Amino acid sequence: MEIAAGRMDVLFLVDATESMDPYFGATVKAIRQYIEKHSGGNRSDIDIDVRFGISLYGDYRSQIASVDTVSYAEAVPFFRPAEAKPDPMESLVRDPKTSIFKDIHQDRLEAPFAAVIRAATQTKWRPRDEVPLRVIVHIADDGNRGRGQTSLETMQERFPEDTRRNPRPPQSTIRETLAEDNVVMALRQGGAIYLPVAVLGSGSNPGHPVSAWERRHQQQAQRILDLLDHDAPVKKVAVSYTEQSTETPDAAIEKIGNAIRNSVDTAIAVVNDLERRKCASDPKSPSCVGVSSRGGSDPTILRLVDRVASAAAGLTASEAENIYSRDQSIVTVYAPARTKEGRETFTHWVALEAGEFEVLRSALTTVCRKMADQDSKNPILNAIREVMEVASDEDFTDLSVGEILGKRFGIPNLERTDLLSRTRQEIDQAHRAWQSGEERRTWQNWHSRVCKAAAFTQYIDDNVRVDPEKISCNLTNGQCDVPDRDRRKYRWWVQVTKDIATYYVPLDILPWQPAQLSLATHYGASAKRHLAQARHPPDIRTNLAAPGRGAQC
Repeated sequence: MEIAAGRMDVLFLVDATESMDPYFGATVKAIRQYIEKHSGGNRSDIDIDVRFGISLYGDYRSQIASVDTVSYAEAVPFFRPAEAKPDPMESLVRDPKTSIFKDIHQDRLEAPFAAVIRAATQTKWRPRDEVPLRVIVHIADDGNRGRGQTSLETMQERFPEDTRRNPRPPQSTIRETLAEDNVVMALRQGGAIYLPVAVLGSGSNPGHPVSAWERRHQQQAQRILDLLDHDAPVKKVAVSYTEQSTETPDAAIEKIGNAIRNSVDTAIAVVNDLERRKCASDPKSPSCVGVSSRGGSDPTILRLVDRVASAAAGLTASEAENIYSRDQSIVTVYAPARTKEGRETFTHWVALEAGEFEVLRSALTTVCRKMADQDSKNPILNAIREVMEVASDEDFTDLSVGEILGKRFGIPNLERTDLLSRTRQEIDQAHRAWQSGEERRTWQNWHSRVCKAAAFTQYIDDNVRVDPEKISCNLTNGQCDVPDRDRRKYRWWVQVTKDIATYYVPLDILPWQPAQLSLATHYGASAKRHLAQARHPPDIRTNLAAPGRGAQC
């Protein structure tokens, strides 16, 4: 999620009618200025991978008003500035007149609604699970016809005074089929952030510095932002005044540059929010103090975090918050973590679909019950295979407990000194020693931990969190309990899709322990050095978002 939040695609959607050709150069110049300013380092110490693209649009090409009939061109495909040689934007600056769309309707109003919808839903964005943040910077002067109306009917309804003063009212007969709500729906469907820039004064009549057509676009863009609500990081339309200049105004470059900065600042805010959530268990560390000083998240950023989490990890914002609020990290293998007391530790987790989790629960419960049986030969492996063979057609013959769980659930194959690494013969020997009374401690320790693990999975299913050390079990009947005061409400699962839940099970509660000493003994001096590093994880600095180089440690 954090890596995905640091990536962004920014599409400049520019009205390509005759009054707007100076803005091709303004757009290119603003992008170049941003690249030159920020190519030497990261913004706010966060590495943001921004890629730019430019699309142009005009009016409908026929008398049919639809997304498919709007004049539209992907003038500059997405490019990464540091890698684009030669400059893919040069053609827009060199000869902008060749990019202008001819308007067969000749009525000043264009088809921005259809263009934004097409940009949001049909642009060649990078995959959403890799780049969830998409931005459309919409630069235009003239607005859209009203739904079900011709240009004249729209102007008579919205600007009757301007219509009466105009000696040449629009004569086109095309009727619009789209409105602001269609645009909002498409933006949400495409997962695109909308940043409009209204160009005022580009084609006004003498004495009327801002035309009705331009006010129409400004009002419609503002209406789209209002309907987007928390899905719109910027709440007000940016305005650029051309004052009928035939040259590209510096004001336009500044407004477009502001739109770029707003885009990148939004991505930085999302990354900061994810960083802030990671600091829940250790808010006083130097990195977390820096994150906290940047202020809290507003509802818009929370919604964007939701978008990133949903696209990159299949989570909602509340589910992401649930993961980040835990005292220790959640991964499918391992991650350095820190307890509330500040103790450094490594906690292992495994992600199981709901069906797999139920099989694991059933296996632990069955083993707990059968380990008290004096007559059963090797009750541990027999019980596990009994459950597994019902749930799977795989062959688990002659596998150890750890190998069975690894094959069935994908649990990491780590060195262990306890039950999970035992062979069938070793378990048989421990069982016989327990039956004869020669050595009861090993078997009872295994039995206690299996029953506690079974009880813990029951609490997981009940959305309760307990300290495993507080679980007490009666090994005769396999019944376990925890005092009510030691139970906390907690959600252990996330809803990845409508029908599938995924449980995150902490492996430390299962009946085994990682064996650091045996690792050093088995693998020699190099393992000892790695273990020494593992005891001090904060000494290792990691950059997961190093562009083009992979994770840097």
